[in-house]
Amino acid sequence: MSETTSITEPSRWKRANREHLEAEIARLRVLLHRRALWLRRHWGHDSPHDDMTYRISEAQADSLLHGEDAAAKASFYTTDPDAVALGSLLASVEARIDAIGKELQHAGAPAALDVLARLFGLSRFERDVFLLALAPELDSSFERLYGYLQDDLNRRQATTQLALTVLPTARADEQDERDCLLPDATLRRFRLLAIDEAAPPAAFPSRPLRVDERMLNFVLGVNRLDERLASLLDPVPTTLISPADAELAGRIMRWVQAADSHLPSRRVNLIGATDANSRHLARAVCDALGIERAASLRTPSIMSMLTPPAPRSATWRRPMSCRASFVRP
Repeated sequence: MSETTSITEPSRWKRANREHLEAEIARLRVLLHRRALWLRRHWGHDSPHDDMTYRISEAQADSLLHGEDAAAKASFYTTDPDAVALGSLLASVEARIDAIGKELQHAGAPAALDVLARLFGLSRFERDVFLLALAPELDSSFERLYGYLQDDLNRRQATTQLALTVLPTARADEQDERDCLLPDATLRRFRLLAIDEAAPPAAFPSRPLRVDERMLNFVLGVNRLDERLASLLDPVPTTLISPADAELAGRIMRWVQAADSHLPSRRVNLIGATDANSRHLARAVCDALGIERAASLRTPSIMSMLTPPAPRSATWRRPMSCRASFVRP
């Protein structure tokens, strides 16, 4: 058995996927370490000790009044010996991430984080923000690190401000990066991240960011059905299909795999009656592509959500039942 083939085995893929994720977290640690070096150069106190959360010293006030000098920080990262060493380590870790990612991609079983970034079109900065929010869910030591770097032990989660000060940005305008965390931007619109509503009210830069549990499990290699959708879906079991449908399933599979990327992102509609044969054909295609779960929408459940209550003085006419259609060539 070749190395490429063996990676696609579930147990081997999970180990390789975990290795890829650990390398991404290692890269984040280097970025946090580099930020800590810069802050220690400018802090006028041993943050965050000596009750500094509740008392602002004159040195702190002076630092806040002057703001952070972006040019000085960039110069520090390229001239300070410790920061330069971290820069070299960062390049080494990034090369390892790239190597693992390419190996998995070549095997036709990309790392879960790469799949997530591809499906939602995440930029490098958005991907890093997701990792910043994810890290405390994997290792609680990040909570103390975040409190340290934000000079407040009560701020133990990722925030917009932490992301903007720690993560590399590709754009000259910081506002462009800040826009990535607006409610209608990708990360929050699709619930990859959410504002922690249980946290005390805070200004936008200080609001804590949390990773959705479904996304946490996904990047760990567990692609389970979201409980919030369970009531709307019926699983489609694997069953025998006719030779004609088997031939058609093979044609669909080859067409999907002909896409430029290893990720099967093409969409297929099977037009015809929504009978068991159509669902089982779709299931056969999923099996051939290595997709573990296939499900059909429960039309009555969806319609009950869409249908408003009948007004007292009028008769509500239920709309025609909508259904998922399947496309046969």
